[in-house]
Amino acid sequence: MAEVDEAVKKARRTAGAGTQFFDEKRNLWVMEYKPDRIRVTARTQSRVEQKFRDARSNAGLAKIRVVSNPWTVKRWMWHWFDTINRSKPRTRAGYKSKISTIIIPAIGHVLLTDFTAEHAQAIVHYAIRTGRSATSARQAQAIFASAALSAETHKLMPFNPMPLIKKIPARAYKPVALSVDDAFRVFDVTRNDRLGSRWAAGLLTAARQGEILGLEIERADFGSGLIHLEWALQAVPWAHGCSPDPIHGGMYPCGKVRGGSCPERRRDVKEEYEHRVLDVDSGLMLLRPKTRGSARTVPMEATLRAWLEERVDEAATEPNPFGLMWTSERKRNRGGNNGRSADSLTPSVRTLLPLDGSPIDPSADNRAWHAVLERAGGPQVRVHDSRVTAVTLMRRAGIPLEIIRSIAGHATVEMSLKYDAGDATFAAERDALSRLGASINFELRPKESDPVN
Repeated sequence: MAEVDEAVKKARRTAGAGTQFFDEKRNLWVMEYKPDRIRVTARTQSRVEQKFRDARSNAGLAKIRVVSNPWTVKRWMWHWFDTINRSKPRTRAGYKSKISTIIIPAIGHVLLTDFTAEHAQAIVHYAIRTGRSATSARQAQAIFASAALSAETHKLMPFNPMPLIKKIPARAYKPVALSVDDAFRVFDVTRNDRLGSRWAAGLLTAARQGEILGLEIERADFGSGLIHLEWALQAVPWAHGCSPDPIHGGMYPCGKVRGGSCPERRRDVKEEYEHRVLDVDSGLMLLRPKTRGSARTVPMEATLRAWLEERVDEAATEPNPFGLMWTSERKRNRGGNNGRSADSLTPSVRTLLPLDGSPIDPSADNRAWHAVLERAGGPQVRVHDSRVTAVTLMRRAGIPLEIIRSIAGHATVEMSLKYDAGDATFAAERDALSRLGASINFELRPKESDPVN
């Protein structure tokens, strides 16, 4: 036994060497060192070890205040954003905007060692003085608070005043929901639409926009009447590939300001986030849903099930390289000669192109939703408010709040609910969505013949 213990001791990694393991589910090697908040992944063991050494080197430099190159707020914010912050792509885009337009212009020149409460207040004062909303000021304040906490952890900020600063109160949020009549009219006016079932899915599952647009046909199980929401479609913005940090005035080494203009541009998504690229040009990707608890299974309400079955049959006749339930509508060509005819005097005719099976861009989905509401004569609410509508109507139908949380995938749902084997029939959820469908009381009539174009 002593020999075994001695062998185990020799096999242990030395202090500070980090933890290394193989994630079989993701087929990735992982190394992490929690004191410095370092976590890297790679396909091979040698590659993950190299990435870990690079990350530790950067973290080591972060702990040393070099007099000739001191840590200013600007320098630290970009270092924190690129190497420490692990937010999802859409969140990172918001962080980058607030850092470059509010935090750095306000206090970027200040040394971390000289930081005071007055400097912290300057973030809010600058945001308000330059016409930003209170929401933007509050978000900038929260972003810097997170970065300051990390600087304090790395012993770069002797005094962190952020916990003492009064936070800007969040604006009271008043949810907006469609009425039962509004929802009925949405169903009615879109019954013959190619993507009419997309709006029904939003109103009868309480799913988020990205979860709907990222739904694959194979994840709709008509045998058991269940929908597995495991991916979400997102448009991920471009980031600079030439350097993680701008040099001066927002300019990067490539000479450009915008990430999309950089010759070495890349999509701003961290490697540890599981994702699948669908459209390289537009940056449309499938990522795991908002939180771990968001990946869930939702029963199909009877009307929605019939509508989805029609959609699957229709999709089988269309191009669909990614196997998505809904794909984009026919696009228009841009016309030759920059949109003008050969004589450069009259616009060229922009014709409809055939369906190409590309994913639906969220911005196009937003425009389509507002066009549907206009046709239905309903109030102009956000796409996300179809989710609010579903939750509101379920509550009015007397459905228990815990069941609503299970269906909607709110963050308060315990992780075990996703793997709950005790109620494999989803009886309560089926009953809840059946009652939701009954409250709207829309009878799915046969589709009318498509008009001749």
